[in-house]
Amino acid sequence: MELFIVESPTKARTIQKFLGKDFVVKATLGHIKDLPEKELGVDLKTLKAKYVYRRGKRKLIEQLKKLARRASVVYLGTDPDREGEAIAYFLKKELEKMNKNLKRAIFYEITPQAIMESIRQAGDVNMNLVYSQFARRILDRLIGYLISPILWKEFKNYKLSAGRVQSPALRLIVEREREIQNFKVKKYYYVKVLLRKGKEGFWAIYDYRYENPSDAKIIAEKLEKGFFSVYKIESKKERVAPPKPFITSDLQSEANAKLGFSSEKTQKLAQELYEKGYITYPRTDSYRMNEKKAKEFMNYIEKKYGKEYVGRLRKFKEKATAQGAHECIRPTILREDIPEREELRL
Repeated sequence: MELFIVESPTKARTIQKFLGKDFVVKATLGHIKDLPEKELGVDLKTLKAKYVYRRGKRKLIEQLKKLARRASVVYLGTDPDREGEAIAYFLKKELEKMNKNLKRAIFYEITPQAIMESIRQAGDVNMNLVYSQFARRILDRLIGYLISPILWKEFKNYKLSAGRVQSPALRLIVEREREIQNFKVKKYYYVKVLLRKGKEGFWAIYDYRYENPSDAKIIAEKLEKGFFSVYKIESKKERVAPPKPFITSDLQSEANAKLGFSSEKTQKLAQELYEKGYITYPRTDSYRMNEKKAKEFMNYIEKKYGKEYVGRLRKFKEKATAQGAHECIRPTILREDIPEREELRL
């Protein structure tokens, strides 16, 4: 028996179908360890953190230990990001006492091919990602735990809190609001004329803004007595590049603009689509697309809509902060049988 561990029960059920009876696939239901709830949990001199079991996870770990003892190999198939790597790290620390043959399986889509490839290429936990997650978690705790009580004391009638992300974001909002409030409205005047020939007509605007209304009025009076003719027509071709593939922030913005979904709703639906094997991992800041998949999509478009709708294969320059081998958010396979209505809309 081989043991494969992921976070989500939905993901576990999907992967279990792919791997069959020789594997047991189990879910951790998120993080197994975290900083304590009722104390800071961080040494302010050394920044060393104290991690404890999350509520209900000690019993789960005992169950996983029993399975690990029987397994020939244990695969840690948690999400391919900082949070997933931290979960894999704590699982390894707990289970290596029962089984030394632990491997980190990384996949960006839940398909039979991707899961089998992750098993073939399984390696070790990436400690750089683990340390990155630790740093973020400790910063979250230090800022929230130490600064929030000051806000409670100073603003007793408000439920305020501070955070690593929310506090700088709040400052940006306040600064922008002050700019809006301090903005001095200045009136401008422009001349607009309706030009007709027979029954046809159109509005023309004189491309100049007047600060003095009397100046605009003088021009308007002259135009009333004038004679107009078209002396030049200019036309130009404008090239509009197709949009980039989706990353997390772009998907959230587009779903809000076109479907009215909140960021939370979009992320929830995208996570469900990922766990059921419909799309790639939905937390990504990379525009990169697997070249083989891109060509598959291009062939599909050509067959369904015609060659004129297929452009060249584009490659995008990655941001310096983009996370490693992550792809953009894309379909895993070409299908139109997603049952839930809202998932299909997304």
